[in-house]
Amino acid sequence: MDGAGTVGKGGSRDHQKHSVGAPVRHTQHTSEKANSIVRRHTLQRSKADIPPIDPEVLKELEIHTQDVALKVDQMMKSLNGTIQNMTALSVGYIQTYRDSVDSLGESVDMSIKGMYTLMARCEELDRSMQPIHTLAKQIREIKRTLEIFESLCK
Repeated sequence: MDGAGTVGKGGSRDHQKHSVGAPVRHTQHTSEKANSIVRRHTLQRSKADIPPIDPEVLKELEIHTQDVALKVDQMMKSLNGTIQNMTALSVGYIQTYRDSVDSLGESVDMSIKGMYTLMARCEELDRSMQPIHTLAKQIREIKRTLEIFESLCK
């Protein structure tokens, strides 16, 4: 029997000390006894044992039940409206975020294109300035020569 116990000759069970199933079986057995007692007690009762039910109490109970049902219905409608408003706000925020991300992406793309254009123009300017380096060298040479002439004339 799965190590949970063994069945003896008379159908009784000898449980081991560490049986996992023992508490479950004990609970089931206790529950069966309680159900049997309740059934016997219910059968022994007669209709005379049940007190008469006041119709006014039933009417009042029905009115309270309807009131609670109405309040629950109103609460559910209110909750539904609140959730719809929250959903609409969330959708609006998501659309705003999406538009911001799209706009930022476009701005970054335009900035990168502008940077590459600027770099290309700087390279063109550097190439067009190459003759100036030669002219600057010639001007320095002329200046040095003039200084030599001035020092001789003094």
